[in-house]
Amino acid sequence: MSKDIDEIRSNIDNMSESLVRTFEEPITSHKHKGLLKISVIYCKRIIRKCTRFLLKPYAEKMFSFQENILITLRCIADKLNEMDKNIISVNRSESDQAQASNSGFAESVSISAVSNGTVDVIEAQLGEKRVLWAINSTDITDSISNAAREGRFLFNQDLLRIFPSPGTFIDIGANIGTFTIAFAAQGWNGYAFEASLKNADALRKSVVLNDYDVTVIEKAVYDKTGDIYFVQDGPWGFIKNNVLTDQNYEKISCISLDDWLDSNEAPASINLIKIDIEGSEVSALRGMRKLLARFDYPHIMIEMNAYALCMQGETQLSLLSMTSSMGYTAYELQGNSLYKVDKFVIPETFCIDYLLFKELPHELCCCIVERKAIPDEEYIAKVVDKLSRRQAWHELSRYGREECADNYGAYILYALKDYPDYYNHPEINRILCEIASESCNDPFISRALEWFS
Repeated sequence: MSKDIDEIRSNIDNMSESLVRTFEEPITSHKHKGLLKISVIYCKRIIRKCTRFLLKPYAEKMFSFQENILITLRCIADKLNEMDKNIISVNRSESDQAQASNSGFAESVSISAVSNGTVDVIEAQLGEKRVLWAINSTDITDSISNAAREGRFLFNQDLLRIFPSPGTFIDIGANIGTFTIAFAAQGWNGYAFEASLKNADALRKSVVLNDYDVTVIEKAVYDKTGDIYFVQDGPWGFIKNNVLTDQNYEKISCISLDDWLDSNEAPASINLIKIDIEGSEVSALRGMRKLLARFDYPHIMIEMNAYALCMQGETQLSLLSMTSSMGYTAYELQGNSLYKVDKFVIPETFCIDYLLFKELPHELCCCIVERKAIPDEEYIAKVVDKLSRRQAWHELSRYGREECADNYGAYILYALKDYPDYYNHPEINRILCEIASESCNDPFISRALEWFS
C-alpha cells in the first residue's frame, strides 16, 4: 500500500512540474495546440478522479498527505485553465476564438462537479475570485445548497465592500460556508463554528480545496460549555426548545466563546463576528462578554429571526437590548445606506440581518440614515393586518423553510408582548382574544400567546 501511495504522489508531482514547464513554452502551431488540448483534457480527467477518491471518508483517514494533494490538484487545475485560455488566444482571429468558444474548446473546467456520494464539489465565481465549494450531496435541497450548486452565493456581497480590509473573523453557525468562503476568498482568516456534522465536514473540504487559513470547529456556540441537544436540519438546525419537542434531537458539544478564549485555540485578534444560529443568538452573546471586551468589541453581523427567537423564549427587543447594553448600535444594510434600527419598533418581517457597531469602521463608504418614524395609527393598522391574516399561519409545512416565509406572520404574537401600547389597543386586543380562544394545535402559536391573558 505504501508503495502505491508513493507512486501516486510521484505521478502527481511529475504531472504538476511537466505542466508548468509546458505552460512556459511558447505555443507555435495549431498542431502544438491540438496536442496540448488533448493533454489538458486528459489531466482534468485525472484530477477529477483523484479528487473524487480523496474526498471519500475512508481516504481521509488513510492518507495523511490528503490535504497537500488536494491543494496540489487545485494548483494544477488553475494552471490547466490558464493553458486553455492561452491555447485559444494565441495566433487566432476573433472569429476563430468565438467559434472555438462556441464549440466548447475554450471551456474552463477544473475539478468542479465532482461527487463522492457524500459531497459535491463545484466551482463558483465570487467577483474576480474563483473558489471550489464542497456541498452536501444532492439529497439535501435547501435554498443555500441549491444556489451553491449553481455557483451562486446567497449572501449580501455589499458586506465585502463594508469590510474591505482583510482581518480575522469568527463565523458562528457557518453552515456550508457561504460567509466563511466569501471572506476567506478576500484574504481573511478565521474560525468557523458549526454544530452540524455534515455541514462541518463539507466546510472542512472547502477550506482544504482552496487552501484557506480557516479553522473549522464542530461545536455549537452557547452560553455554557458542555453538551446540548440539537437537531440537524441543513441551514436550519437548532438547539432544543420547548415548542418543537418531537424532533430528532441528538446530543452534541457546545462551548461558550468566553471559555474558548481561555483555550490555546483563540486568536490574537478578532475583527468581525457573524452569528446566525436559529434563535440561539442571545445565548451565544451571553457567553461571549469577556471575549468581546478583550478584542475591543469587534463588528458583528447577526441574524434577527423573530420566529426562531420565540422558540428560544427571546424577541428582537431582548436581543437588541443585550447588544445595546454592550455598547453596540444596530443597523440594517440596504444598498449603500445603513439604517439605524429602533429596537422599540416591532420588526415588519420575521427575519432581518443586522450589523452591530460600537464604533463605525473608518473605511465605511455607506451613508447613515435615520428611519422616518411611522405614525402610531399607520403602524397599528399594519399589526392589525398581520393578525387578520392568521389563517395562513396554520399552513406552515415545516419550521424554518423559507418557502413558507409569507406564513410566518405568527411571529407578531410573541413580539407584541414587549409593546403594551400596541397590544392594549382595543382592535389589537380584540383580535388577540379571538386567537387565544380559538382551538389551535400549532405549538408555536400556543407558545407565542402564553404571555397574553
